[in-house]
Amino acid sequence: MRTATGGGTRASSRRGRFGVLVVGAIVLVVAVIAVIAPSGFDEGRYLDPSSSRPGGTKALVLLLEGLGAQVEVVHDLPLEDHDVALVLEDRLGDAERDSMHAWVSGGGTLVVADTLSPLNPHTASVNATPDEPADRNCDVAALAEVKTMSGTLEVLHADEVSVACFGDGAEGQVVIGPVGRGMVVALGGPEPFTNENIDDEDNAVLVAALLAPRPGTKVALVGAARVGEGGETIRDLLGDRVHQGLFQLALGFLIYVLWRARRLGAPVSEPLPVEPAASELVRSMGRLLQQGETREQVGRLLNDDMRRRLTRRLNLEPGLSTRELAVVAAARTGLAVERLEAVLVPSPLETDRDLVALGVAIEQIDREVRHV
Repeated sequence: MRTATGGGTRASSRRGRFGVLVVGAIVLVVAVIAVIAPSGFDEGRYLDPSSSRPGGTKALVLLLEGLGAQVEVVHDLPLEDHDVALVLEDRLGDAERDSMHAWVSGGGTLVVADTLSPLNPHTASVNATPDEPADRNCDVAALAEVKTMSGTLEVLHADEVSVACFGDGAEGQVVIGPVGRGMVVALGGPEPFTNENIDDEDNAVLVAALLAPRPGTKVALVGAARVGEGGETIRDLLGDRVHQGLFQLALGFLIYVLWRARRLGAPVSEPLPVEPAASELVRSMGRLLQQGETREQVGRLLNDDMRRRLTRRLNLEPGLSTRELAVVAAARTGLAVERLEAVLVPSPLETDRDLVALGVAIEQIDREVRHV
């Protein structure tokens, strides 16, 4: 026992030192991640007018307001007295698109930068998307100051009544065409309007020419998703710092699991605790018998002790009769009623062997009840 205790003390000491090392390692890893992690934290989604991320369009809103335009993010159609509507990402339903088409036919100007939108009447070309800034290559007066435009944009086909700019004339990255008394300006993508591209080449001039040709122009940003709408998952909506914190927690948990799962040396076999044999109780009863020569009295003591054990172990009322106690105990333990009554009801003990048999039976039933 002394050797086992000493080994346990040494093992505990090793575990304590190892725990300190693990905690130190976790603190070091968290500190390194905090140092190398980016410090900026911008909220918002792609093309979100309130987002200052590279893919947001907050700079677009600020530019238009600086040019004297009145900018409004519109969720519900039809439009009221707006002059220009911008659809960067079409999230509209069929009824809303019909309303938008009617507004354009009535004299509105629609700028749509979603090539998959039904509001865009021009299909994309199968030609490769140009990587270099494209020249205007058209004679549209409104775009006279726009020399080149940058951004990865698709090339759109122009029909007979439309004009293609920034292309070869038959197709281009910007296609302008009439719809009723209004006009639709289709772009091959929204990149010229994003925060990271709006100051490249003449993208800002393009924005001013299309959306704010004069001070006081009322511009509607149509189709921005409300809270709960859109295709973003919860992971997309979480900020960078939240992702970093979750990663740190996962890493710390992994290190803790590895620490708890380690094994210090080979397995050590330890002796199991010894259960007192039933024969010890029998011998004790035998010695008591030799002293008093009263088998019947000893038997009643054993019966009473068994009654108390059953009542306590099964959490029963102490006032039950022998028959009631045997029936309830049998129902809860699965033992036979007759077998329980044999150790609860005093019976004639003719010889010492009978008393020993009673003690053995009581001990066996007590063990079985404990296991149940």
